Amino acid sequence: MVPARARERILDLPPAIATGGAYHQYQPLTKRGNNDIGGGIHDDPLWLIVSVSAYLEETGDWKILDEPASFDSPGRVRKRRSTTICSAAFRYTIERLGPHGLPLMAAPTGNDCLKPELLLLDARPVLPNHHNKDGKVAESVFIAGLFVYAAASFAAIASRLDSTAKPTRISTRREMEQAVSEHGWDGRVFLRAYDDFGAKIGCEGVEEGKIFIESNGFCGAGRHRPGRRQAAKALAARVSTWLRNTASSCQQPAYSRYYLNLGEISSYPPGYKENAGVFCHLNPWS
Repeated sequence: MVPARARERILDLPPAIATGGAYHQYQPLTKRGNNDIGGGIHDDPLWLIVSVSAYLEETGDWKILDEPASFDSPGRVRKRRSTTICSAAFRYTIERLGPHGLPLMAAPTGNDCLKPELLLLDARPVLPNHHNKDGKVAESVFIAGLFVYAAASFAAIASRLDSTAKPTRISTRREMEQAVSEHGWDGRVFLRAYDDFGAKIGCEGVEEGKIFIESNGFCGAGRHRPGRRQAAKALAARVSTWLRNTASSCQQPAYSRYYLNLGEISSYPPGYKENAGVFCHLNPWS
């Protein structure tokens, strides 16, 4: 609604990390990320692509893709074209996939308290995103859905800039759609994730946390027909049943006890924070 401000913020935000990742928080005075929180949160780079696409659709300002944006290399800040940073953000996901071909969880994603990849093996004080395992097992079905959603937008941008890039983007997007259909769907709802033991989170076979709105909102957002059919089924049969009264609730049923494999989310009372709490941003996601 305020294009000039949006343009400025988009050019300030780009990720900032040489790998294509992103800082989880942004400091407007320094134009830098929050080093105490750090990076390595795998949905953050994809939001950049979604934001750039939304800005282009509203303004038609394709010149923004030629603008220099910050690119934080060790020891100094460099400048790169915005298109280069969007490409790095796209690659960041596909270079970090787990056993089912789904994006690795790697710290909280879309739900700051669901941390199945941060299983700690001792009680020593640690940083929020520290873990004692290699982080290459837990996968996020939500990020997979977000990737498909962002990849469709990125393919449209890339094809305008470079006609040879589109087939690769489409192929990668379809592979992720297939992974979601095969490994992210349990017959009634989209899973939320796989934990660090490879067990499913957010499915019919568990007593609590049967359905999460993040993955069920995004996994049908691609252009791929099976995904749309599955999403329609999930929304009609389960989301409307479990989440009818509080459509923005993170998940249902709430966790009533602590689950070691889920981390922080189950440490809160039912209905508080991410343990089935209500968040405004989940309404448009669904």
